[in-house]
Amino acid sequence: MKSVIFDLDGTLIRFNIEWLEVKSKIIKKIEEEGLNLGKLSVKDSIQGILDKLEGLKDMKEEIYKIIEKYEVEAALKAELRDGAIEVLEVLKNLNLGLVTNNGERAVNLILNRMGLKKYFKVIVVREDVEKLKPYPFGLKKALNSLKVDPKDSYYVGDSVYDIEASRRLGVKSVAIIGGISSKEDLIRAKPDYLISSLKDLLLIL
Repeated sequence: MKSVIFDLDGTLIRFNIEWLEVKSKIIKKIEEEGLNLGKLSVKDSIQGILDKLEGLKDMKEEIYKIIEKYEVEAALKAELRDGAIEVLEVLKNLNLGLVTNNGERAVNLILNRMGLKKYFKVIVVREDVEKLKPYPFGLKKALNSLKVDPKDSYYVGDSVYDIEASRRLGVKSVAIIGGISSKEDLIRAKPDYLISSLKDLLLIL
C-alpha cells in the first residue's frame, strides 16, 4: 500500500510565522551569550544554526523556547490550505503520516483545532528527532512506524528541505508551491513532482 507523508507548516496549513524574524532573534541570543560560532545568517536553516551549537544543550533549549513562542502564537491563528480536508478524506485509506519541524505543543494545538489528527497513523514532531529537516531522521522514523518501503512513499512539503530529506531516503518528493520556499527555489531543488494546490496531489497518486 502507498504511503503519503505530509509536512504541516505551509503544506496543509498556512502558518504565518516570520521565520527570518525568528532566526534573527536566535542569532541575537547567541551573540548575547558571547558564543563564537562563525558567521550566522538568517538564510541558514534552523537546523544549520543548531548544528553549530553541538554540545551546547542549554543554548539549544533557549533557542527552542524562542521558536516555540512564535509557533504557539501562530498556531492559534493558523488556517487550512485550500483542499486540505478534501484531499485527506480521499486519501484516508492509505498510510498517511505527518512529519514536521514544528514542536509538539504547536502541532497539537493545530491538529486539535482543525480536526486533522484522525487522518494520520504516525505524527513526528521536532521533539521526536535528533536533527531536523533537511536531515531525514523524522521521515525515516515515520516510514519505520508505518512499515512501508520508501519507494512506495511520497513526502509532500513546501520547502527545499523537504525535497532534500526525501531524496536522502529514496522517497518521492512532492513540492507544493505557496509555502516557505519560492517556486524558483523548489524547481532548482528538482522534486519528483511540483504542484500548485493540494488537490493536484490526487492526479499523482
